[in-house]
Amino acid sequence: MVIYNRVINMGICKENINKLKELCESLGDRDKQLKVNAKTLWVILEKVQEIKGRVLDISSENAEISESLKDIAIDLESVSELVSNRGCRPAAGGERE
Repeated sequence: MVIYNRVINMGICKENINKLKELCESLGDRDKQLKVNAKTLWVILEKVQEIKGRVLDISSENAEISESLKDIAIDLESVSELVSNRGCRPAAGGERE
């Protein structure tokens, strides 16, 4: 009876280990995807800043167009503020592509 219980326990233990392995693989895949997403978002944020600068460099004698350009620059800046206000920052040692 003792041997039978050990065999059953070993089977349960092996099932649990397999489940843990699957979970670790799943978490590893999720972590990789989160890193890819984060790198991409930082690249997008840099582009938003670049575009904001280009918009501010545009000059127009038309007051309506000038005002629209300023509004666009303010909207683009709000994206950066959103990131900053939520406490987002690049991970230490993280590279951006």
